[in-house]
Order: sequence, then structure tokens, then C-alpha cells
Amino acid sequence: MASTHDDRESLSILGRPAAEVTDWSAARAVLEEAAREGGLKGAHLAGAHLAGIDLSGCDLTGADLAECNLDGARLIGTRLALADLTGASLVRVQAVDADFQGAVLTRGRFDLAILTNADLSEVSASMSRFECALLEGARARQANFSEAVFDTAGLRHIDLTEARCDGASFRAADLEHGNLSCADFTASRWQDAHMRGCDLTEATFEGATLDGVDLKGAFLGKTDFSEATFHGALVRETRFLRCNLSAADFRGTEIVTDGFVDCRLDGTKWPVEDDENGEGT
Repeated sequence: MASTHDDRESLSILGRPAAEVTDWSAARAVLEEAAREGGLKGAHLAGAHLAGIDLSGCDLTGADLAECNLDGARLIGTRLALADLTGASLVRVQAVDADFQGAVLTRGRFDLAILTNADLSEVSASMSRFECALLEGARARQANFSEAVFDTAGLRHIDLTEARCDGASFRAADLEHGNLSCADFTASRWQDAHMRGCDLTEATFEGATLDGVDLKGAFLGKTDFSEATFHGALVRETRFLRCNLSAADFRGTEIVTDGFVDCRLDGTKWPVEDDENGEGT
């Protein structure tokens, strides 16, 4: 959880509230110099217009950056642990190897951002947007991405262990070899996502939409897919081991009967209809 700031005690590099700053070009230069000299740890910069600023390698631990405009900023290797970025815009930001551990990113906009190998562990990022963003190799264990959007994002090798992603959208995202074990994806949307080689051990996909997903080589052990839909999904070479597939819908999907081992299959709907309702037994 991000630190709170008392305006009377917060570090204010600009010397005035963001609303009173008229020359943001000069303000960015001041902040970049301050970053080089000693960092901006705990800085109170809520609402600042910092598009294009270079704060690479800077220490912004615990900083208040709520509602900031950081579009196109360079944050390579920047330390943002416990920072408050609520409602901030970081579109096209370059944040390779950045540290966001425990930061608040709620309603943040990270579309087209480059977050390769970033640390997003335990962030609070509900309702945030990462559309077309690159998060390859990012670490996001125990993060909260409830209702977040990752459509068409590059998420290869991402670690989402024990993350909360209920209601999130991953349409056409690439999660090849990602670790999604023990994560909650209840009612999430995955149309045409690439999930080859993913580890979905003990993850929850109850009521999720998995139409058209590619699950070749994915490990599905004790995964909860109850009431999930797999219309047109690529699961022919996938083994479901001890999974909950109650009321799951595989109609329109090519499957092999030996791909389901010790699974719960009550009410499962199969490609070849067993009765007039198309429900398996």
C-alpha cells in the first residue's frame, strides 16, 4: 500500500502545488536535476505534467504521483515501490527493470508502455489499462489486477502467481510460458489469447471466456474451469488433470477424449452433442 503524504511535510521540489505551475518545461528540468542529485523519494507531485521526463534510475519510493501525466517518460530502472500512481497516465512510458513493488496503480493508463522485467509484485492496479503494453518477464506475484485490461499485450514469461485478475481482459494477449498458478481469473476474458506452455496449476477460471485461446503445452492441474467457455479453443494437445470442468462449454472445439484425467465433468458441454441439449455426462 502506498504511503500517504501530509502536504505540510511532503517534499515539494517545485515549491508550489501542481495546479499553480505554469511552465512545465522548466519544472521538468528542475525535477530531472533533483533526480540526478539525490532522488525524489517521498516527493509530492500529484497532478504534475511530466510527459517525456527522464527519471531513469531515480528513487521515487513512496512518491505521490496520483493523476500525474507521465506519458512517454523514461523510467528505466526507476524505483517506484509504494508510490501512489492512482489515475496516472503512463502511456508509451519506458520502464524496463522499474520497481513498482506495492505501488498503487488503480485506474492507471499504461497502454503501449514498455515494462519488460519490471517488478509489479503486490501492486494494487484494479481497473488499470495495459493495452498493447510489453510486460515480458515482469514479476507480478500477488498483484491486484481486478478488472484491468491487457488486450493485445505482450506478457511472455510473466509471473502472475497468486494474482487477483477477476473480471480482467486478456483478449489476443501473448502469455506464452507465463506462470499463472494459484491466480484468480474469475469471469475474465481471453478471446484468441496465446497461452502456450503456461502454468495454470490451481488457478481459477470460473465463468471465464476462453474462446479461441491456444493452450498447447499448457499445464492444467487442479485448475477450476467451471462454467468457462472454450469455443474454438486449441486444446487438442492439452491435458486437463484433476480440473473442475463442471458446466464448461467445449462446443465448437476439437478435443481428444484421453485429454481429461480425473476431472469433474458434470454438466460439461461437448463438441459432439450427447443429447438434444448438447450436455455431456
